[in-house]
Amino acid sequence: MESLPQTALVSLGHMQNVAYFHVASFALWVFEHLITLDKEITYIWGSPQWSIVKVLYVFVRYNAYVDASLNVVVQCFPSLSSNTCKSLYYAIIWSLVTGMTAAES
Repeated sequence: MESLPQTALVSLGHMQNVAYFHVASFALWVFEHLITLDKEITYIWGSPQWSIVKVLYVFVRYNAYVDASLNVVVQCFPSLSSNTCKSLYYAIIWSLVTGMTAAES
């Protein structure tokens, strides 16, 4: 059996690095969320009045978890079927577009 050409091996290495980057950035983002959670509880969840600004803040803050989680799944499981991959990418795009739209509102 022939071995893979050098360029294919380099590409596989790059794909693995991208997956590591996604997981590391997701972990760092969760850490940042946890260290600011006390302020969020005080200022967002602690006051009884809700406004459109609060709703948008909560949506943007937590919608990003959907996008990031799906992105990690796509990057870390390259053996997904093409239909599953396509569905996940559509969900990622939908999450990104709605999150950016809400953030810019």
